[in-house]
Amino acid sequence: MYQHHFHDHQLKSKYLQDQSNPVHQDLKEAIDREYETICFYNELALLSTDIEIQEQVILIRNEEQLHLNEFSNFYFKLTNQVYQPKQTELGLTNLSDAIHTAFQQEQQSAKTYLDIADRIKNPYFKDRFKRIAADELRHANWMLYFITNIKGAE
Repeated sequence: MYQHHFHDHQLKSKYLQDQSNPVHQDLKEAIDREYETICFYNELALLSTDIEIQEQVILIRNEEQLHLNEFSNFYFKLTNQVYQPKQTELGLTNLSDAIHTAFQQEQQSAKTYLDIADRIKNPYFKDRFKRIAADELRHANWMLYFITNIKGAE
């Protein structure tokens, strides 16, 4: 589990508490993205009959839950508010399409989080967004592995 090594006084600067601050919107976007990804991987795990895919998807989903918790914690520390992501209905029906979509979404998440890291001045936040972007790229690599090596996922 992630340890949060930052000081409240660093986070609660007037700049960071300002609701018009783009960091707040970035965190909302990250929370929404992670929540949607968790819902997506829940459905993907149920869609697959391949044990290797199911197990890896569940592991990835659990990491996404950690990311969601971390982003939600950041948002609360900055705003003293809880941001509630919206429920997502996905209705996945095709394993191959779902894995291709997961690959694309993970790559996009990595790019988004690196872009956010470039805008953030707080070194702790910057580092965490970069670390989570690296996790997303690793997840994309798993999806690429499934696309190229698992029958029915190509």
